[in-house]
Amino acid sequence: MHWSWVMLAAALLLGSGASADPIAAPSTQFSVDLGGDAVDACNAAGEGVAVVVVDAAGAPISETEGAGAPDTGEDRATRKARTAALFRTSSASVAVRAKSDPAIAARLKGDATFLAEAGGLPILRDGVLIGAIGVAGASTPAKDESCAAAGLAKMAGRAD
Repeated sequence: MHWSWVMLAAALLLGSGASADPIAAPSTQFSVDLGGDAVDACNAAGEGVAVVVVDAAGAPISETEGAGAPDTGEDRATRKARTAALFRTSSASVAVRAKSDPAIAARLKGDATFLAEAGGLPILRDGVLIGAIGVAGASTPAKDESCAAAGLAKMAGRAD
C-alpha cells in the first residue's frame, strides 16, 4: 500500500508538469569560465586572487587560483561566496547589516563558514539566485569585489 501512494504522488507530480528539482545551479563550465574571467580581471590589475563559485546552498562548484594568490585565498573566497549565497546578497551588504542587526551578527559569529566582507556576489538567473562568486586575495576586499563584478559582467547574457 505504501508504494502505491508513492507511485500515485510521483504520477501526480510528473503529470502536473511540476518539477521536484530545485533551481538549476550554474553549470561547471559556466562556473569555471566565470572564475577565470574574475582571475583575469584581477591579474590585469596586478592582483593575485582565488575565486570560488558556489551553488545557491553554498556548496562549491569550481575553484580557480591566479598567479600570486595567497595561501588563504581559496578558503576566504569560499566563505565570501557562501555568505553571498545564503544571505542572498553581497557579502559586503551582509557586513553592513550585521552592524545594526544583532541576529545577523550572532549568526556570522557562530558560523566560521561565513565571511562578511566585500568580495562575494550573488549569481542570478531571471532574478532568481542560483549561486554566488567569491574572490579573495587582492590588496583590499573592495578590489576582490570589483574582480567578482568584472567576471559577472563578462558572463552576462551567456547561456548556461
